[in-house]
Amino acid sequence: MSGTERVADGIEPQAGELTWRVYPDAAEQGSAVTTWTPAVVEPAPGGLEDDLYRTWRQAVSAGLSEDNPMVFQAGSETVKRSGRWSVPPYLRLRGGSGSIKLDFRQAVPLSPVIVVEVKNGLGAIKMILPRGWAVRSDGLSRSMGTCRIEVDDTPIPGLPLLIVRGKLSLGTFVMRYPTAREDRKLAKQLAREAESLR
Repeated sequence: MSGTERVADGIEPQAGELTWRVYPDAAEQGSAVTTWTPAVVEPAPGGLEDDLYRTWRQAVSAGLSEDNPMVFQAGSETVKRSGRWSVPPYLRLRGGSGSIKLDFRQAVPLSPVIVVEVKNGLGAIKMILPRGWAVRSDGLSRSMGTCRIEVDDTPIPGLPLLIVRGKLSLGTFVMRYPTAREDRKLAKQLAREAESLR
């Protein structure tokens, strides 16, 4: 069965199966993008009722569909993500009076196209991308807040493109590449980790 058929027929993947997805926008242009999910489908814990099973499925598949994105939400606190983490195709960033900081330098993208839906409040949303990643933000509307996107709009082949959409209000939104100082700090950290494994 092809990936397109699996998406179209809606058959629930079985535990241990690899699954995949075709992006419709690309398919309409005759260049459908097929990507693998992070791993095999997890077996459901035994004894789950239907409602609990649906809740469990939604939790383990967060970010793999537009109606179930991976959510980063800051109320009055600060939310951070860095180090080695998997970036699914769909992210939702909700800022309040707190801030969200996402560092993608060691992240593994699970798709060549990553959709980022943004809605900020009074706080700040900051995203640090590896060089070679790119951003398009035509779908992002802005009002009184500060918006700085200091990133190329075309990725290096093989690296992901982030599609940013949503609404910025009073807060600060920044997307940029790392500074030389941040690169040096990460290089030292990785060197220490490598030394500790010897």
